Amino acid sequence: KTTDTARLFFAQRVPLPILRYTLPGDGAKRVVETGSAPLLLNFWSSTCLPCIAELHDLSEHEDELRGSGLNVLALSLDGLAEQTSASDAQSLLDKLDFPFETGFATSQALDKIELVQEMLFSRRRPFVVPISLLLDRQGRLAAIYRGPVQPKVVVRDVLNLETKPGFWKDLSVPFPGRWASQPGGVH
Repeated sequence: KTTDTARLFFAQRVPLPILRYTLPGDGAKRVVETGSAPLLLNFWSSTCLPCIAELHDLSEHEDELRGSGLNVLALSLDGLAEQTSASDAQSLLDKLDFPFETGFATSQALDKIELVQEMLFSRRRPFVVPISLLLDRQGRLAAIYRGPVQPKVVVRDVLNLETKPGFWKDLSVPFPGRWASQPGGVH
């Protein structure tokens, strides 16, 4: 059986294009920025049961996530399709008492993320939620989590952001071993 759930930690950090989002009740576009801390950029929808469970899990582990120095920005896809609206997303967030920053993804941001994935994996993958991106302090892509991500995995990866780049390559593979050659960089 195959699954679309995966954790992809990169041996080389990937620069991202500018991603924009809107705030609840505000049509003005904002830019996704990390500031001086790593950022978990989480994409979700109110019609997605794994997304709801993931948001609940993130809320339950707020102390550990914040304690690792991580900021979280949860961007809803509600309102981009006719089946959902921004009010559906806001109602769910209020019900969960979600403690992190929230907003709404733009279709342009989703298109850019799809292009980044196509560049990285040499194939076009549909944008499915939940999906989260871990950005380092400089706003570079360090990991992609397809499907729900466990907060303990994110905390571990955040701690590994500050390790030496030579260690990142070992984190980028799902099993131990020896490298026959150094992995190439992103050009």
